[in-house]
Amino acid sequence: MESTIFNLKLLFASIATALSYFFGGFDSALLALIIFLCVDYITGVLAAVSAKELNSSTGLQGIIKKVMQLFLVGVAAIVDSLAGLGEPYLRTSIVYFLLANEGVSILENIARAGVPVPNFLLVVLQQMRGKADKKDE
Repeated sequence: MESTIFNLKLLFASIATALSYFFGGFDSALLALIIFLCVDYITGVLAAVSAKELNSSTGLQGIIKKVMQLFLVGVAAIVDSLAGLGEPYLRTSIVYFLLANEGVSILENIARAGVPVPNFLLVVLQQMRGKADKKDE
């Protein structure tokens, strides 16, 4: 039993280390993105339940989209590493862009469920998304 627990800890530590390397480290921006991704999915499901539009196919597409966004962060971290700039410029830009998109989506989901949303929050997140779009051009 003790060796099984040790092997599970070893497996978990190995996976966490590999993911941390792939994502270019684990910082507060990445943690915020992971939280936003989860909250967006949950609020999307709750909004769909509220509107009586719950669909397992749409839910699966949402999960696939979230995983692809995390792959994008990992690829950006690798490109940053290959560019040799010493700082994760591309990764950070992509994380902030995705944070803004997820934030807007969370507010839209909350509004779809009938909860009033402060307009200034939506404006700030849309401005963040717009600034990230301009950096990409």
